[in-house]
Amino acid sequence: MNKISGVILLTFFCGLVNISMAQVSIKDSAVFAPIIDFSYSYKMPGNDLAKRFGNHSEVGVSFLIKDRKNFLYGIEWNYLFGGVVNELDFADQFRDANGGILANNGLYSEIYFVERGFNMSARFGKIFNLLAVNPNSGIMLIVGAGILQHRIKIEDKFQEVPLLSGDGYYQGYDRLTNGLLLTQFLGYRLLSSRRMVNVFGGIEFSQGFTQNQRAYNFDTGIHDDTKRLDSSWGLKLGFSLPLYKPAPKEYYYR
Repeated sequence: MNKISGVILLTFFCGLVNISMAQVSIKDSAVFAPIIDFSYSYKMPGNDLAKRFGNHSEVGVSFLIKDRKNFLYGIEWNYLFGGVVNELDFADQFRDANGGILANNGLYSEIYFVERGFNMSARFGKIFNLLAVNPNSGIMLIVGAGILQHRIKIEDKFQEVPLLSGDGYYQGYDRLTNGLLLTQFLGYRLLSSRRMVNVFGGIEFSQGFTQNQRAYNFDTGIHDDTKRLDSSWGLKLGFSLPLYKPAPKEYYYR
């Protein structure tokens, strides 16, 4: 069964490549084109996410299909990272009167708390041929649905505080959280007529309907079953690799 599935997927992919590599002229008409996007986002949190974390960044990749009516279909994956953690009450039990955390050797440890996570989603959208240099560019609207996950990563390079970084212990404090994600993007996509510049940018909003996934938090001794709204918004920029072959240049001879 796995071999048959592999053959089917390979056949589909080869057919898609053959279609996408057909010679097209995007200057004159909207074309079918698989597109790989690479993006960077800078997001500001809202609602429950702002209580736990500060601003964060996202780097991502997506695979989209653009049809001849400029509709977009595809999937996207983003890695989340940030250096500001607001929800650190659980660490108070390890701090001394000076606010530091002592290591096993009696010296202050170098422990850092950071935000880490990811999201992935199915995407659907459309390019509206407004303010466009060709029929394949213009104002772009994309919506998505998928999963959001985030946690507090405890970085203790030298494993100096076992109760925060030992095997299994950090899981009682990391607040691992995930759930349904909805996203909305409004911006502009440029697919250059000469394939020299293929970029996009705009504002993205997201709403995560999430919940803690740990059996219980060590610092409280209870399971946190609170329903959360983890929202964020920010600027998203990226560049694209459209997978089609440009039409040959026309030459005129007398």
